[in-house]
Amino acid sequence: MKVHIDKTFDSKLLNKYDLNLNIGNGLIIADVLKTKSKTHIAVAEKGFENKLNQKDFHIANFTKALKTYPIRISKQYGKVSISIANTLFSVIPKALFNKESTHLYLKLSATIKQLHEYKYHILEKEGIVICYALPKNLNDWIKKVFPSAKLTHEIAVVVESVLREKQSQKILSIGPRSESELLLLAAHGFLWRNISALDLFSYTPKITVGDMHKMPFKDNTFDIIFSGWVLAYSDSLKLAMKEKVRVLKNNGIIAFGHGYKLEGQKEKRIPNEIDEIIK
Repeated sequence: MKVHIDKTFDSKLLNKYDLNLNIGNGLIIADVLKTKSKTHIAVAEKGFENKLNQKDFHIANFTKALKTYPIRISKQYGKVSISIANTLFSVIPKALFNKESTHLYLKLSATIKQLHEYKYHILEKEGIVICYALPKNLNDWIKKVFPSAKLTHEIAVVVESVLREKQSQKILSIGPRSESELLLLAAHGFLWRNISALDLFSYTPKITVGDMHKMPFKDNTFDIIFSGWVLAYSDSLKLAMKEKVRVLKNNGIIAFGHGYKLEGQKEKRIPNEIDEIIK
C-alpha cells in the first residue's frame, strides 16, 4: 500500500477538499486535492480481495477495505469524482451513439456474465462516447454513499488527458496532396488551427506550397511532423531530414513512411539508417 498524506491535511475540514476515487481490479486509489488550488494533498492506494471482472463483485470485501483506509472516505468532501477501471467498456463515435443501445455496444467488445448497470460518458469536444458496465451492487453502494458524485470510466479520463495534450500541439503534414490527410489528423484530436501542411502544389490555402528541402517555417515550430511516403521523392535525404529536425521543437516527434523509388526498371529502397542521415 502506498500512502502520502501532507501534514496540513485536516480530516475535520473535508468540505475544503475534492476527492478523486479510482476503483479498479482489487485496488482502491484515493487522491485528495485542495478545492481552490487543485493541489494534491493526500494520495493512498489499498488492495482488496476482488476484481471488477469476476463473476461476482464482493462488495463486503470492498467496504471492509474502506474502513481501514488511511484517508477518510466520506461524502463530506466538497466534490467527489469516481472513476471505474475495468475492461468492460467500448468507445463509440458520438455521431453513431444511441443510448438505448449502450448494452449492445458493450457486448461487441466484452463478455458480461453478472448483473451490471450500463452507463455512458459523452466527451463532447472529442466527439466520442465511452460506454461501460458497472457491477450493480457497486453501483448501488455509490448511489447510497455518494449520490452526487461524478461517475465515469477511467478510459474517459485517459482519453480526455491525451486529447487535451493533442489540442495544444502543432503538427506539420508534409506531402498530403489534399486535405483528406489533414481531416484525418483533426479526427484524431488535433485542432484544425494547429495543423499545417506543405506540398509542391496545392488547391487549398490550408496547404502551403513549398519544398521539404527548404521549408518556409521558423526553427522549433512544430511538436509533431508527419510525412507519409514522401522521402522516396527526395534527391537529398540528409537535407530533407535536417530540415525536419530544424523546424521540430526539442523532444518533438517525426513520424514517416519512407517507401521506395524506381531507377529505370530497378527498385531502389531508401536506407533505414536514419540516425546516420540526420547526424
